[in-house]
Amino acid sequence: MWHIVFSHGQESGPWGSKIKRLANTAADLGFSYASIDYRSSKDAEQRVGMLLNYLEQRKSEAKGGTANLILVGSSMGAYVAVRASANIKPSGLFLLAPALGLAGYPELPPYPGSGSIEVVHGWHDELIPAERVIQWSRQHQATLHLVDDGHRLLEAMPLIEQWFSRFLKDLY
Repeated sequence: MWHIVFSHGQESGPWGSKIKRLANTAADLGFSYASIDYRSSKDAEQRVGMLLNYLEQRKSEAKGGTANLILVGSSMGAYVAVRASANIKPSGLFLLAPALGLAGYPELPPYPGSGSIEVVHGWHDELIPAERVIQWSRQHQATLHLVDDGHRLLEAMPLIEQWFSRFLKDLY
């Protein structure tokens, strides 16, 4: 069984508009999913620990590994997904406006733990410069979609849903 874990951004919540739309896409394709509620902490490393704890609990309950796991994150949630991927080796990472190279965030691992990485980022992102995301995506050979949008990626959501659907279909 394939399972998707969504990680929201610093100022969002577990069922914000982007996650709801992507969860609907996942459900239409038969994927199970969960969205972690990180609102109790604004600290990126604590959020990584919360995600790893959730995955460890799920692993022990399901008596399975992470072979069919996909991590999806937006902004700080994308950072959390990448950091956690080094430990758990998910099948895929789908990252939206990833918080890369920001002051106060610990360094990311040199290699994400997934061979299948797709990134969507806005040319007009007011928080994370596109150049950082381009460089990171090139370094990790990630599929990169640059869109005419800002950090929240609201205008690009119809395209993002299509890309996410294709990403999921390509994995299974």
